[in-house]
Amino acid sequence: MAVVSAGLGDLEKKDLASLRDKSLLSFDPWKVKRLKIERGKETVLLEKPADGWKLQQPVEAPADGPTVTDLLSALERLRATGFEAEHPKPADLRRSGLEPPAARMTILQEGWDVEKTVLVGKTKDGSLFARTVGRDPVLTIPKDFWEKVATKVSDLRRKEILGVGQYRIDTITASRDGRPAVVLTRQKDGSWTLTGSAKGSVKADSMDTFLRLLGSLKALSWNDRPAEAARAALARKPALDLTLHEEAEGNAAAKTQHLVFGAPAKDGAVPVRDMAWHPIATLASGSLAGIDGQIDSLLKEASEAPKPQPSPGTAPSPSPAK
Repeated sequence: MAVVSAGLGDLEKKDLASLRDKSLLSFDPWKVKRLKIERGKETVLLEKPADGWKLQQPVEAPADGPTVTDLLSALERLRATGFEAEHPKPADLRRSGLEPPAARMTILQEGWDVEKTVLVGKTKDGSLFARTVGRDPVLTIPKDFWEKVATKVSDLRRKEILGVGQYRIDTITASRDGRPAVVLTRQKDGSWTLTGSAKGSVKADSMDTFLRLLGSLKALSWNDRPAEAARAALARKPALDLTLHEEAEGNAAAKTQHLVFGAPAKDGAVPVRDMAWHPIATLASGSLAGIDGQIDSLLKEASEAPKPQPSPGTAPSPSPAK
């Protein structure tokens, strides 16, 4: 015997549709490890290994985690606004834009043995219909869900150039125009030391400014299929070669990111490549100059920092005999 949290009088006022489950698919957006969106001739495939969401199709690139999670959450929250057909015939599917579907959204969650798919149909007037594979009914769904289905690949990509935790970076190695590198290392007390081609100490506030600048760098566009010569030239003679090392946290392994920046183009745009990926991104005019200016400021601060003094009571070294 089913127990319903409503009085008999209330139930009499409700039709059958109002009592039905209107969800399309039950899952946990945070546990999804694969999402495939097929829309027309385009296929978008996203996978989530241990280090975060990645695009696998139509290009291999870091994905924007919040955008992917937002899309999955919209699918999980999706509810039917009506029931178009209980046991649809081919004509019903064609009328609902489901034969063929305008889009297929397929997910795989941790612990699942098989993937689950929702078909989305779109008619000329913009009406949307959906059907979960394995279930009969064709459901009417809100029109604004199409905005999520049609999310551009460029919006699913991570635009931030920094691929490690901004405030978990503990070592930065920077070399400009092939010159000897400087190495910035965070100490346990939060201060930073500079070694390599120059030596000294840098204030934590100064490094915070530098890290915020790196964290603000965003790609304006990408060349996903750059010529091998362009990739090789950028790696062989970069205007700035930057390696960022992130401290380990818990059981997670420490991550390292290697970035190479090219000289600005005639319009000022700056090419940059994450050496772990194939594409070359383009940064806004002035990006490289901004980084150079910050590095120059850190070098100046380190050179002006007070040098360590001998400990009290330490006898001065004897002068050499003449």
